[in-house]
Amino acid sequence: MIRGIGPVYAKRMVKLFGTDVFDLIEAEPERLREVEDIGPKRADKITSAWADQKVIREIMVFLHSHGVGTARAVPSVGPGQALEDIIASSAIPVVRLTEVFGQAAQSKIITSARRINQGQMPDLNKPNGESDFYFVPAEDPDQAVTRILYMVKSRIPKRFGLDPIRDIQILCPMNRVGARSLNIEIQAVLNPAGENKAERFGSTFAPGDKVMQIENDYDKEVYNGDIGYVDGIDVMREN
Repeated sequence: MIRGIGPVYAKRMVKLFGTDVFDLIEAEPERLREVEDIGPKRADKITSAWADQKVIREIMVFLHSHGVGTARAVPSVGPGQALEDIIASSAIPVVRLTEVFGQAAQSKIITSARRINQGQMPDLNKPNGESDFYFVPAEDPDQAVTRILYMVKSRIPKRFGLDPIRDIQILCPMNRVGARSLNIEIQAVLNPAGENKAERFGSTFAPGDKVMQIENDYDKEVYNGDIGYVDGIDVMREN
């Protein structure tokens, strides 16, 4: 995936340049403007994205060629888990980096994750002073929702000086029964919808709402995980 190139532009580029398209992006990027509807701004974005990904790709190829990888990385969606298969085979020596050094050793997020990976319970006690990890227990889902709403609306903003909508992100498993239900509760507390609102996909949207893209749309150049905010609702267009 290269930012700025969706399925439509990809087809046009391949139709015009054939299999030389990647060489052309690198050696003659100005020729991208020969593709229908690709102007200077999009051409620059494509060229920049290609250069960034090339650097990352070269680093990853170098590391993989020397047998360096992340054993706990999220597995591939398709085939090709070469490093994981090699490690599992025990056919070659494997060295695991297990020590945490420097500032990372002071992070309770990192030390807690390390303990979990080692099969140990993380330290859930109340920290002394500043920390990047806090454990807040709840006896049942209703109590969990109540405490989340309190932390997001009052406790965290007051403690750390953060904006509850723009600076705080909640991660929740189970999209249908978890995230969607929690979104309704949070919206009612942080940004209750007035008369100016729209209902789409089973949700209500109003100015000031925080929204997240959950799938890639290459033509509009928005991608899974991108965050935005509702600036306004066009009621006439809605009707």
